Amino acid sequence: MRAGPSVALAALAALAAVACSPDGTRPPPPVPVVRVTITAPDTAGLIGRTLTLNATAYDSAGAPVPGATFSWRALFNSTRGTVDSLGQVRLGPSGGDFLVAATEPVSGRADTVGLHAAREGELKWVLALGDSTSNVGGPALGPDGTISVLTLPNPSGAELADLHLVSSYGRELWRLRLDRTGYNAHLTGPDGTIYVAGRTVRAISPLGAIRWSHIMWGASAAVFITAALAPGGPLVVAGENSPLALDLATGDTVWGGPVSPIGAWLVPPTIAGGTVWIKKTEDSLYAFNLATGQIGRRIADADSGGDKRTFGVGPVPVGGTVYLPLKYRLAAVDTSGVLQWLTPGRGTGVSEPVIDGNGRLFVQTQDGLVARDALTGAQLWLRNAGRPRWGWYGGPALAQGGTIYCAALDGFYVYNTGGTLLWSYQTNEAGANPVPFTGAPVIAPDGTVYTYTDTALYAFWGLYQPEPNSPWPMWRHDAQRTGRAR
Repeated sequence: MRAGPSVALAALAALAAVACSPDGTRPPPPVPVVRVTITAPDTAGLIGRTLTLNATAYDSAGAPVPGATFSWRALFNSTRGTVDSLGQVRLGPSGGDFLVAATEPVSGRADTVGLHAAREGELKWVLALGDSTSNVGGPALGPDGTISVLTLPNPSGAELADLHLVSSYGRELWRLRLDRTGYNAHLTGPDGTIYVAGRTVRAISPLGAIRWSHIMWGASAAVFITAALAPGGPLVVAGENSPLALDLATGDTVWGGPVSPIGAWLVPPTIAGGTVWIKKTEDSLYAFNLATGQIGRRIADADSGGDKRTFGVGPVPVGGTVYLPLKYRLAAVDTSGVLQWLTPGRGTGVSEPVIDGNGRLFVQTQDGLVARDALTGAQLWLRNAGRPRWGWYGGPALAQGGTIYCAALDGFYVYNTGGTLLWSYQTNEAGANPVPFTGAPVIAPDGTVYTYTDTALYAFWGLYQPEPNSPWPMWRHDAQRTGRAR
């Protein structure tokens, strides 16, 4: 039966209502998608962690297509990562490279991105620093995650040094040539200012501009001039001939300590509250008032023998005890100067200790990595792999979960606090095998571990941040190398 005119007219009106917008005009046809692009803040991460991917569809004019939807899938090896409908990628359970694709279903246009699921201890990246020799200490981190490294050019005449700033992705951002610096160390302030010690002490902005310079009066050589940073200042410099406190804003002298004509103030200072602890090599441990420079205490060197020179490793104050690396031994004294214990001689190369939350300390010597009871000094265990990174200075780094990183003369070693070797890494740069790792390890907040050899900066994937319960988790206390105790 044929519908009547009124029914047919009603049907046409309904179709028109569907096909037209509220103002009576017909909506535009869908914009054809001609290209899809995936973007990602990061394309690599540790197994078990998540990466966020974003996809955008574009039209023929290059404009983003609003409201586009996508289907996501992992390609070839889904055991290395899975992706949900929103582009969230879960890495693992196996490690390695894989692809993720995003497809716009109407046009069929798609894009892919390569991702990497990393295992703990895997090399993240390596950056060649040129024909250079590594310097005292180790890398320092800025508040934005950048890594600063001080190296010696080869040849290193005129006491030259190069300061490098490197991104967390392994790209060198800038390099600054410094004179009157030579074989020394540096630290980073909370605003990103880099303080470089040497016969000239400098404050350098995160962009590589020199903010101020202070010429060390009486400094006879450019070796082992190191510093510590108090909250809000001053910068305390152990400057060979005299310890100095410098104003953070101007570099002007706040106070100066006793002068040594033989250049014996070589040991990094440590700041604990209102006290600055500085070891005078071949002499005593001094306690200075941070504000005035007045000497409050002098504690005689507990080491034996005529040659007591120590370099590059400073006092480690924890509560009422100061752990003191000496040339041949590690000592513990209370803050009044009473010797609590002294280890047997182990040859030169006693590092600063790292200390966990269970009363154990870990120190590198020429024998290897040694665990000791912090209260008595008794040896708990010794591991021969992981020898000191050099004759003096530096030390291990302690991460949350009981992981100890050690730069050593024959590689990079990682132990747990029970003494079990977790992993190691060796390299044969320039045909030499093995190459010494000389940069005291530094642990970033995301767990990445940085160290260096004579010619390159290395980044390793790590699971844990610095041990939060440790009063001294790495060389010079923290990733900024401030030498400031809690």
